[in-house]
Amino acid sequence: MVSRHLLLALLLLPPACASPPPREASPDVLALIEEGKTPSVIDKGLGDDVKAAPLPEGLEEYRIGAKDVLDVRVPGMADFGGDLTRADADAFGYEVMRDGRVYLPLVGAVPVAGLTPVEVQKDLSERFQRFQDAPLVSVRVLRYRSQKFLVLGGVEKPGTFPVDGSTTLLEAVALAEGVRDGADLERAYVLRKERLLPVSLGDMLLRGDTRRNVVLRDGDVVFVPPEIRQEVYVLGEVRQPGRVPISPYRPLTVVAALAEAEGLDRLHAKRDEIVIFRGSWQEPRSFTLTEGDVSRFGAHILLKPGDVVHVGPRGLANWSRTLSLLLPWATSVTSTALAAIAVAQD
Repeated sequence: MVSRHLLLALLLLPPACASPPPREASPDVLALIEEGKTPSVIDKGLGDDVKAAPLPEGLEEYRIGAKDVLDVRVPGMADFGGDLTRADADAFGYEVMRDGRVYLPLVGAVPVAGLTPVEVQKDLSERFQRFQDAPLVSVRVLRYRSQKFLVLGGVEKPGTFPVDGSTTLLEAVALAEGVRDGADLERAYVLRKERLLPVSLGDMLLRGDTRRNVVLRDGDVVFVPPEIRQEVYVLGEVRQPGRVPISPYRPLTVVAALAEAEGLDRLHAKRDEIVIFRGSWQEPRSFTLTEGDVSRFGAHILLKPGDVVHVGPRGLANWSRTLSLLLPWATSVTSTALAAIAVAQD
């Protein structure tokens, strides 16, 4: 019986040993074979055209959500810290419940979810007029808990952090205690609602250009690749998703890369949706293969550093499904990898 290691060795033989591909190869197959004849070019991060693209609107007023804790103060009313200093008042607060309401003395349940502190303050001022003439109500968010952003990858303290409506990208990196030595700033990015923002940590931290120091919003993902690697990634519906190193002395074919991942997940894989993502941040490209293409022509298809071989799931694939398969590799996969897959979902 042929061992797995022997099989891998045979798969890794240079493509020149194989016969030319048949004429019925698809355009994507032929394009990949042709590109394999040229040297690899490493992604250098954001291009000038991407850096010049318009940014979404910057500062937005914070909108209150469930689990936020509010400080409500009304001078002259003991129930609302009227006689407390601001420091003492910080020990109190009213939590917004799951139903979007905050429950206050005297006025009862007040809907606040989705409103700004100023809007809540106006509403409460009208409600408190039953108990005090021209009440001077003040409302602020005491503890931000309803909205989060993530900082992942090559930072000292990756994790989730609260959105407060004013935290910038650089402040987010500071909250994560800075970037690690060797982190790839040129390929760092911000993912917002399945789209990549045209911002460059390389420009900000290496060249001092902070004009695109965006304010982070709920659900944003800041990713800093830990280091530059000569690898490809085999992700999605395979038995052992992960990264596969490329040796400068021996080419890596798509067949060999899939063999390293122990092949397709026969139960969940969509066999006609094996996609190779390749290219720079600003111009990710995709090449779609079938299992038959891989079987017949895979020995001729050479992969390049940073390529992603993504096997789609059966049924209706969506971003949530794709993201759930990618997150375990979020500390190592390159920006081009996630960028290409994100664009492919549009």
